[in-house]
Amino acid sequence: MITQLKTIARIAVAVLSLGIVSVQAEILITTAGAFTGRNIFRGEQIQHGTEMAVADINSKGGVLGQRVEPLIADDACHHTARLLSD
Repeated sequence: MITQLKTIARIAVAVLSLGIVSVQAEILITTAGAFTGRNIFRGEQIQHGTEMAVADINSKGGVLGQRVEPLIADDACHHTARLLSD
């Protein structure tokens, strides 16, 4: 009986210790803009603003403790480019 209780206690400790391990994931923030084409200057501003926001968020601990990473997509200032890239 005592051996069974010790085994159950060991299993419980092992299972509970698994919950202590934290998994780090990145949270992606997607930004689409004209990074090529005739409106490239707007895309550069969008990219710069996104990078500043991500740096600010990460400097304050991220979102729920997770790092934020930018995912920049080029739509070339064309309304169907996003649909075509999927």
